[in-house]
Amino acid sequence: MTRVAVLPTKFASNASLISENCNHGRKLIQRHPRGYASFYDEARGVLKHPLLTFDRAAVEVIAAAFAETIIEQRYNCYSCAIMPDHVHVLIRKHRDQAEKMIEHLHVASKSD
Repeated sequence: MTRVAVLPTKFASNASLISENCNHGRKLIQRHPRGYASFYDEARGVLKHPLLTFDRAAVEVIAAAFAETIIEQRYNCYSCAIMPDHVHVLIRKHRDQAEKMIEHLHVASKSD
């Protein structure tokens, strides 16, 4: 399925650039799950900081901290996924800017 964006006239000259560089969804050929291990092995050697992964205990601490912060700050959280190496949070627009909401969640979930 191809997605088409209707651009205002002032952006029409950049339409071909946007179309060429647009993400059209998942790649048809996906990396095999075993390929992720080699990807992370290669990444460890070139990243500036070490990879951070969450074990089950860390996920539980992060979830509790997020839940407490979401209730305390009165955020409307539509979804939250805590993955082994990152999180996804979908929060409704709020009085706080996105950066402030991220800061609240980050500070609350940091381990001592």
